[in-house]
Amino acid sequence: MGKLPDTTDCKYRSSNIILLKLASAGIDDAIEEPTIEDYKQLLCNAVSNFSMLGVGADKITRDFDIFKETMNRCASNDKPARFLLVAPDVDWVNHGAIRRGLGDNHFSKILINSLRKIAELKCQNGMPIEVRFYRSTPLFRMIFVNDEECWFGYYSESVVNSGENEFVNKSHTNIIIRRPKNKPPDRELYGAIEAYYNTLWEKSTDEIWDFKKYLS
Repeated sequence: MGKLPDTTDCKYRSSNIILLKLASAGIDDAIEEPTIEDYKQLLCNAVSNFSMLGVGADKITRDFDIFKETMNRCASNDKPARFLLVAPDVDWVNHGAIRRGLGDNHFSKILINSLRKIAELKCQNGMPIEVRFYRSTPLFRMIFVNDEECWFGYYSESVVNSGENEFVNKSHTNIIIRRPKNKPPDRELYGAIEAYYNTLWEKSTDEIWDFKKYLS
């Protein structure tokens, strides 16, 4: 066994205090540059309500069998799975691909491919799923699972190398936020993020997807 930490050490006590404060605020963990495997594990752990805000849903839908199983567990008629995604025809999506030297429709094709998978579950399997679009450049990414856990990350258009999609197999750091059991929703971080998502969702009523547009 390794040597146990000296609990009298000031650095150890300070670290413990910081961790307790973060936990009290609802910050449970952080995943630096989450990979496809991390997203697969997220889907496998999801058992109830599911909502997300993202550019597309490529990492969520890439393994279609796992995605389908997750929607089977999480989407219900009372609480459909909700996807708030970027419309594939917005200019900045194509401009981002051009800046990377990937071809002007590189990213829009990825977005449409994800929509095709979501539409298959909705139209062929009758799963209760709703999709709405937004058109502005996003600030954050959010994935809500189990009605008590949220992956919260930020968005950027950093360019690593020309001709490379730097986000193909990973994304920026995500903070894992948990809903506390002893605080009202308006006095804790999870509740604030959830309220923000719901506000964005309600503002997107003009962009409710019919599961046909973009797929012809």
